[in-house]
Amino acid sequence: MSILLDVDLAKVNFRATSCDAIVVEAGRVLLARRKFPPFAGFYCLPGGRVDRNETTRQCVLRELFEETGLKGKVVRMLGVYDEPGRDERQTIAVAFIVELEKGQSPLNETKETEGIAFFPLDALPEKIAFDHRRMIADAAGADGLYRD
Repeated sequence: MSILLDVDLAKVNFRATSCDAIVVEAGRVLLARRKFPPFAGFYCLPGGRVDRNETTRQCVLRELFEETGLKGKVVRMLGVYDEPGRDERQTIAVAFIVELEKGQSPLNETKETEGIAFFPLDALPEKIAFDHRRMIADAAGADGLYRD
């Protein structure tokens, strides 16, 4: 059964949810360069919007695979990033610490990304999209996290 509502979408007030994967190995964080706006040409954490009937944990692992070809497991949620100015599309991001399955190499390019690589935490690219630099800093500063 379908219910049609007469809704003025300009008055609907909602914000989409996205998820971002923070993968750090040996003091290096996984980043991918975006092909499309917003922030085309900038590096970002693998991530994207949550699909219908999907949990945020399922989303972050799906997006990691779609954007890098890598499979992983969620270690824990880092935090929620909801500043309205963080993304022109007004998304609310949930960041997760993700550990990769062993013996994998990232793809060089996917339909959404190019230039996928690990960068030293102390030598990140200048152009990083959204508030992903803050997420990386938060993860690096987490108690006992990523200390070799």
